[in-house]
Amino acid sequence: MASKTANQAREAVGSVAERAKDAASSAGQMADKATSTVGSGMESLGRTIHDKAPSGGMIGGAAHATADALQKGGRYVQQEGVGGMAEDLTECIRNYPVAAFLTAVVGGYLIAQMVRG
Repeated sequence: MASKTANQAREAVGSVAERAKDAASSAGQMADKATSTVGSGMESLGRTIHDKAPSGGMIGGAAHATADALQKGGRYVQQEGVGGMAEDLTECIRNYPVAAFLTAVVGGYLIAQMVRG
């Protein structure tokens, strides 16, 4: 009797673990698809700005620099995905812990001020 109950418990835990694994995999795939879509949109916006911005002057220079940054950022987001960006963020925090801490403090303060109204 105890052996049968233990086996049923193991099967139930295994089933739950398998479902959790499937859900995590699905969420990861959805996140990668979303980052690919965002990256593609950034690149497209950069191309549109290049096409429509004036070719000279201060405004034209700023617009083309912005378009270049959008296209570069879009390629980065598409190539790296969520996992690559998380690794880069982790590396940045390890290399610059004080700046990361101060950024988190200021960000938390600003979010708290927005929530308070």
